[in-house]
Amino acid sequence: MKLNARVVNVAAEETIQFRTGPMRKKTIIVEEAEGSYPAQVAIDWWGDKADLVKNINAGDVVVVEFKIESRPSARTGRPFTAVNGREIALAKLEEADEPQNAESTPQNAPTFSDGEVAPF
Repeated sequence: MKLNARVVNVAAEETIQFRTGPMRKKTIIVEEAEGSYPAQVAIDWWGDKADLVKNINAGDVVVVEFKIESRPSARTGRPFTAVNGREIALAKLEEADEPQNAESTPQNAPTFSDGEVAPF
């Protein structure tokens, strides 16, 4: 899945000890860039994928690709859902069509018969 989002928080990198050995994990929290009721989502980046978010900061607008996975908890058997990051890139901001010029005439400004623009 892909999402255009604004980064709300970038957590410090953690090292988690598993039976198979230590694993690096970095979590970012993103918020939908568009929408009436933007939702926040925590996305985990495991192992080498943690390097993908090392230059991402809070406030950045990004395009993030992630995978949602569910499996039963080993302790309780109840479903556990994880959101794991796959790819991330800074979003390209659209530039303004034309810079505003102080001498440009507003389109709805009244004009006189000789072509002069009213001062108000």
